Amino acid sequence: MRIITWNVCRAIKSSQVWNILLNLQPDIALLQEVGEIPESIKEIYQIKSERPVTQKNNLQKFLTVILIKGEIIENIHLFSKKDWINKKLDFFKGNFIGCVAKIEGYPQINVICVYSPAWNI
Repeated sequence: MRIITWNVCRAIKSSQVWNILLNLQPDIALLQEVGEIPESIKEIYQIKSERPVTQKNNLQKFLTVILIKGEIIENIHLFSKKDWINKKLDFFKGNFIGCVAKIEGYPQINVICVYSPAWNI
């Protein structure tokens, strides 16, 4: 199984990032700071995406993205036994995204993509 994680620095549909990604052919791509996703990627991958937040709880202009060459079965909701952690996970819900995925030839897998903010949590 080929997995890539990459901060694509606000890549838009015409960015070279997408050609590189298509050439690498990952089964799973965990991407941060995605501006736009081109149709060529949407035709190959199932996509889970959410918009992360700023320090003041405003939505960012970019997305946190999981690309799956297979099937996204369900979302994963992260939680903790610690209330303060759950508050942070709720606040940063677009920074931490997850799903259960099935890729042909492999067992079902839990996938988590993390976009770490540029400030202390």
